[in-house]
Amino acid sequence: MNATALFAFLAMAIMSVAELGFSAPGTIALIMSSYCFIHAVFRGRGLGLYVLPDRTNFLGWRVIARPVALLFVPLHLVLPHPYFLGLLSVLAGAALVLDAYRIATRRVMSRVYKKKESRQLSSIMLFLVSTLLLFVLFPPTTAYIALGFLSIDDLSGKLVGLRSSPHELLAGRTLEGSVGFLVGATLVGYGFARAFGDPGLLVVLGGAAGAAIIELLTMGLDDNLTVGLGSAGLVTLLLLI
Repeated sequence: MNATALFAFLAMAIMSVAELGFSAPGTIALIMSSYCFIHAVFRGRGLGLYVLPDRTNFLGWRVIARPVALLFVPLHLVLPHPYFLGLLSVLAGAALVLDAYRIATRRVMSRVYKKKESRQLSSIMLFLVSTLLLFVLFPPTTAYIALGFLSIDDLSGKLVGLRSSPHELLAGRTLEGSVGFLVGATLVGYGFARAFGDPGLLVVLGGAAGAAIIELLTMGLDDNLTVGLGSAGLVTLLLLI
């Protein structure tokens, strides 16, 4: 098994929904391919697919949990839009309050937050804020695609980027991680594009490439904000061309 197999399982899960929807065959295919993908991720370290960095600044569950945010898409489909925005606002507000409490009391909470977040706003809160802004500022299909890029960022980038001899590009970001993000973002973007309006392969490819470049070049800001909003803006521009 290698990193290619991981992306194959991911592609199978996405294509199951894109081509079959949530019908009985599509749901079964989604569950089976998702199981294979998750199983491969958890076995990946032992098989040498990646090496974990310094655990004082790495919380593996957060990397794995990030794609769970893709569940916001079906949730948006079943909830009235104002209720959905209200839910996201509550989640983002709760995360902000917890951040303020944690910073004010100097609580570490090392099982939830990274060491580098001990005196700053967390990426969890910024991810929720970015997701909220996506659904406030952009039409649904664009928000879905950008959320897909944002949700797959850490997982796909680290699966390929956490190698024994990565090639660093900028500020700790690696060539392998950027390529992994590009592949993962393209797969997720294509799946959402097929399921919701199909804006075209070139739009998806352009948006995914733009998201990878934005993530690579982000300095001084949290890439949860720049990747989500930047890629959504790029997809919007490409749809106008």
